[in-house]
Amino acid sequence: MDLVAARCPAERRPIRHIDPALLLAMLALIVSGLFMVYSATHQSLSAVALDPGTYLKRQATFAALGVVIVMLMASFDYRFLRIYAGMIYGASILLLLLVRTPLVRR
Repeated sequence: MDLVAARCPAERRPIRHIDPALLLAMLALIVSGLFMVYSATHQSLSAVALDPGTYLKRQATFAALGVVIVMLMASFDYRFLRIYAGMIYGASILLLLLVRTPLVRR
């Protein structure tokens, strides 16, 4: 905890170490995904007289939500979770084991 508190103010800004190349790659994937969704659904939705942008709007909404979540996670200082690392690890293992149990039948 003392390592985090001793950082200089430039290190404590909300979005510290975002790689611009990674950000551009993410935006390029979002834009290409929007083009693909629109091109895959435009003809079939127009043929049945529905809004051809229905799935495009849904995809854009989820993409915007994803960008917001990425920015929130980038601004979060993960070093504060060091105290809870053991509990988080144990909960992850427990959840992985629960996948193998027949708790939910379909």
